[in-house]
Amino acid sequence: MSFYACLSFAIVSLCLGGVAGCLFCVAFAKIFHKKFLKARISVVFLLLSVVVAFGAGGFVFIKNPSFELSAFLTEKLFFFALFAAGFLGAVFWKTVFPVLIAFYIALSAFTGIALYSEFGILPDNMSVTLNKTFIEAGKSTFFVDSPENKSLAVEVYVLPKKLLLPLPRVWYRVIGTVDFSYIDDGKNIRLSSEFSGDVLLDENSKNNQKNSFFARHLRNYMGWVLKTRKNLLVPLPQNELLPSVYTLKFKRKTEILSCRLEKNL
Repeated sequence: MSFYACLSFAIVSLCLGGVAGCLFCVAFAKIFHKKFLKARISVVFLLLSVVVAFGAGGFVFIKNPSFELSAFLTEKLFFFALFAAGFLGAVFWKTVFPVLIAFYIALSAFTGIALYSEFGILPDNMSVTLNKTFIEAGKSTFFVDSPENKSLAVEVYVLPKKLLLPLPRVWYRVIGTVDFSYIDDGKNIRLSSEFSGDVLLDENSKNNQKNSFFARHLRNYMGWVLKTRKNLLVPLPQNELLPSVYTLKFKRKTEILSCRLEKNL
């Protein structure tokens, strides 16, 4: 399922839940001769207009609606949970609705802080300097025997489709170099014997980390957030006079990252 399809289905599920909640309150008030907020009728029409807009937009902008619909059915529990949240938020608008808003804001802030503390500000451009025995990429320095037949390794993470937060979908960093002949098999490139650069924490360091209930669940959550990882390999120029300076340019498009190396004049 694509991110835009997941976002559309999520908004439609929330709105339909809100519509169902408002209609339930109106029907309950009618049956038991209670007063109800007249604004609920207006809210129903407003939410239905959003459902129609995203439903129509989905068929126009989603490339493969039948595939996305089948993916929606496989994730029906997630979207039912959003429907239930919309329903409860509409019924208990004085209590549940503010709690849901506060939770969403807190989750967005917490996840954003954790990601920015891990990756920093995502650059659009990065200076790369080639020297005889080391390579400088931004603020990082990677020692090599020679920059010949080397590629820069860019570690890329894509946020889960169901993490619908107002954050960049792609997070990345330059972590080191590998041999030009290295074939990316999807595994952790840092564990390769051809890799030179930032290494992972060893097992002793991991064991020394706090293992409290909060810390354990925090690691599990961030492990889920950063579960989808891939590597981009940027070949370094050959037969260059050293030192030489280049600019590594990044271009993001939703969940796709591309990069190219350009020599400075």
